[in-house]
Formats: sequence, C-alpha cells, structure tokens
Amino acid sequence: MTRSAFHNFRHGEFDITVLSDGPIVLNGELFAPEADDAERATIVSRLNGKDNTAHAQSNIPLIVRDEQVILVDVGAGKRFQPTEGMLEENLERVGVRADDISVVLISHAHPDHIWGLLRDDGSLRFPKAKYFVARPSGISGWARQPLPCPRKCSLSWKALAGISPPCRTG
Repeated sequence: MTRSAFHNFRHGEFDITVLSDGPIVLNGELFAPEADDAERATIVSRLNGKDNTAHAQSNIPLIVRDEQVILVDVGAGKRFQPTEGMLEENLERVGVRADDISVVLISHAHPDHIWGLLRDDGSLRFPKAKYFVARPSGISGWARQPLPCPRKCSLSWKALAGISPPCRTG
C-alpha cells in the first residue's frame, strides 16, 4: 500500500488509512438528534454550517494487518448524495483494488454506511470479502422504520441481501 494525502497512522499491528466516500451535507437533526435547538445551532456553527446544515465527510477506515485488508463501512456510493461514490477511486489512490478487500465490517445500516455495498448492476463491490454486521437487531429495527421515501428501506434491504448468506452478525 502506498502512502497518500489521506490521514494514516499505525496502531499496534494495524496500518490505518482514513479514506473518504465523498463529502455530504446533513441537517442538524441527523448529526445531532439528541441536541436541543441551541445545542444544534452551536454544533452547526462549529462545523462552519448555516441554516441548520453542515458539510461532513463520509470517512471510511481502511485497516491492513499482514494479509488482511479490512474496510469499516462502505459509504453510500452515489445513492445517498451525488457527492459520494468516491471510495473505490480513493482505494485505488492508495494502491488497493476492490478485489484486495478481505473483510468488510458494517457498523450499522444507515445509507451512508451500506449503500455502497453493491455496484449499479447489483453485484458486490468487494466480491472476495467476508462481511460482518455489528448488530442485526439495530439494523432490522432501523431499516423497518417508516421513512419519508420508501426507496430508502428497499435500498438498505437490497444492499444487506447482497451480502447474505456470507454475512455474519454479532
């Protein structure tokens, strides 16, 4: 793996590079759901946002240990916001191809964490990887909630179905 402009560091036996799937814009209720209006306004201001929105990066940790090449979440591809979908390109910038990924860890099933699992043709973006999902109950609970756009649930379930049965949970 080559060094890059991305933030990278070593932690024990692990080489970690923080990649990006691209920038996104979020409203205050999404990134600070527990905050009251005043707290949310302070957070938006600290992030140089305005009108209750702020820019954020979809950061994706790439962890390398010996022969294991691990991703923690996969971003949204171009399915959540048009500024995303840069993960695979950024992997290549550090010398990693999609086929090199051996493990994908999914923290939770929000769109900006899982919609990048599949390519536009429905195939797995990281076909040689083993997939692990952190909390299946949290995923099914979130994905079954009513959302403003029913497409969101179907995309989440389609992405998760793409890694089943080679998916492990726990």
